[in-house]
Amino acid sequence: MIVLTDQPQNPPYNAFNNSVLKYGSDAGTPVISNVTISGNRFDLFPDATGEFYFNLKRIAQVLINPDHFTDAKLPATILNDASLYLDLEAVIDVQLSDGTLETTTLNFPFLKSVKQLIRTKYANSELKLLIPGATDTASVTYFEGFPFDVSLYSDAGRTLTVTNKRTGGNTSLLLTKGVNRIFISDGADGSGLESVLPMHLGVNELECTSGALMFTLFLKKKAADCGHLLKYFNQDGGWSYWLFGNLHVDNLKTATREVINTDYENNYNNTGNFKITGKDAETSKSFLSGPLDATEKMQVLELFTSPSVYLFTNELSEGFNAIDNFITVDTPSGNYKTGNKYAFEELAAQIEMPKQYTQTL
Repeated sequence: MIVLTDQPQNPPYNAFNNSVLKYGSDAGTPVISNVTISGNRFDLFPDATGEFYFNLKRIAQVLINPDHFTDAKLPATILNDASLYLDLEAVIDVQLSDGTLETTTLNFPFLKSVKQLIRTKYANSELKLLIPGATDTASVTYFEGFPFDVSLYSDAGRTLTVTNKRTGGNTSLLLTKGVNRIFISDGADGSGLESVLPMHLGVNELECTSGALMFTLFLKKKAADCGHLLKYFNQDGGWSYWLFGNLHVDNLKTATREVINTDYENNYNNTGNFKITGKDAETSKSFLSGPLDATEKMQVLELFTSPSVYLFTNELSEGFNAIDNFITVDTPSGNYKTGNKYAFEELAAQIEMPKQYTQTL
């Protein structure tokens, strides 16, 4: 039979980390192995000890990310986001030297996530928050009057009871297998989870239980204030949000496309000796985060490594009801100050806006 000597640990697995399978056979001498995933077959040959090596990473990356980190989901109190989860099935055949064929089928649940070597803590594998730093507890900051959601992985369909320990109120949510996004609000008054489980300003201790499983989300609600809301894909495989200050600096960078020599007339018939084919123009915005505690800073810093960043284009309390209420922006390459000796600190951020359309030849 096929014997696994190594495989990924602590599911669900991270699609952007190595997920290595090592296997062989205890019944003879392996000659060749076939691994079939989503109709694609990969042929492997054993090493000198008869062991096969196969890394699922590249395949998982491609299969889980056909949308290239695009978020086209409209808000609902809770919705299943299939773009953030992959249930990968691998059929493994091993042919032995005597002609015997051995077969096994393995399943691997993947999140659109990545983990660093220094981050070794794992939440439970049945139910976990996709929030930077989350284990069986997590803390996030929510800005009143702006969209906000929390991503949650569940290994099966189940009912989740959410109790706000500060108010005593509770509600039940029906989770489906995969990644569920719980919208605290779509940005309008009385929407999302807040419509059935009101949140006070300050920290709301949300105790979440499903049978014997439990985790706690400390949701810090900040009062409505104008600013620039950025939504960005975090390393845990969900979406994070931060409201930067309303005071900002707008920057405009221009470049001439090409210069054409027009110096072919006498001076008295000439209005100039060159002509340009047009300008390229790029705009950016610079702003400050406001004071951040250690947890908030850890979460905001992921903005600078995120593969997908959006800027909310609606005003305070207008709500989010269309895809184009968010536009794609980016954080420029560079060095960022990430720490100081103080308990609270402020981070400076710059975003590059969509490229401007200009008149060109």
